[in-house]
Amino acid sequence: MSQFAQVLQAYRDAWSRRQVFVAIRVTLQVAAWVAIAPAIAGLVALAVSLSNQSALTDQDIARFLLTPGGFIAGIGVAAVWLVASIWGFAMMVAVYRAGPLTPWPAMVRALVAVARRAKELLIFAALFELRVLAMVVPFLVVGLFVASRFMGEFDINYYLTYRPPEFLTGVAIIAVVLAVMAALLLWVLSGWALALHLVVFGDVSPRAAFGQSTQRMQGRRAALAMGLVWWLGILLALGGGLSVIAGLAFNLVPLAPGAGLKLALSLTAVIGAVWMLANLVLGAVGMGALARLLDGYYRDATPLAPLPKGTGASLKA
Repeated sequence: MSQFAQVLQAYRDAWSRRQVFVAIRVTLQVAAWVAIAPAIAGLVALAVSLSNQSALTDQDIARFLLTPGGFIAGIGVAAVWLVASIWGFAMMVAVYRAGPLTPWPAMVRALVAVARRAKELLIFAALFELRVLAMVVPFLVVGLFVASRFMGEFDINYYLTYRPPEFLTGVAIIAVVLAVMAALLLWVLSGWALALHLVVFGDVSPRAAFGQSTQRMQGRRAALAMGLVWWLGILLALGGGLSVIAGLAFNLVPLAPGAGLKLALSLTAVIGAVWMLANLVLGAVGMGALARLLDGYYRDATPLAPLPKGTGASLKA
């Protein structure tokens, strides 16, 4: 089976479990927002107080994030989202490995399987973020230097509006830097593809999981990298299609004076809500497809252990 066919099958499998995957994604996103919303509000208030202004421009926010405190805060917020994403990804993998169960019992079994390794998952998330930062930060530093060199004289809105030659030169250089960074990340992450599986299902320590995953993926990283490209391409294409459909729907909203402002606002709200829901489902299905794709590379296909007594979930298919 070609890589494209494998990715399509992964999307089909994820779509068949969309109810569970959407529930997992919504639950963890809400939990993440509850955790970081107060911190974000505090950071915004701090940034405003330090700027001595009543409002912040895009450049003010960027400058604050580049300060030591802002950078650390940004890393902290990213860490919360990363933990939620890793937990959700692990649960989606566990749903696949739970066997032929109906969706909700499979979700309960997956939760039990992942929760027993909660401490290890937190350690894994921290190590993963630090390793990715070690690769990404040098490229970001180069990108920031290029931006300050070619786009630092005026406000960013000026460059976006008039696009002077120095702006286009800076954009081209940054694009090359980001392309190299993306290629490096793709290659390294394809080697770590099984690390989460090893931590959750193989009882491997978080520190050892990265090395063992790289060893297991020897000779298969190029194939997985191509699969990841197809996975991302399909996800972006579907997301772009939803945006086009939503844009067309927004354009059909009657805005003539006689049509009624209330009707226009109501239709706009409905279209926006449907678009948001569609993107939520797409994100959940996309994550589920990635979980399915990577699970195919994990050779140990041992199913999950039966649920402990007292979980209150039936295991009948």
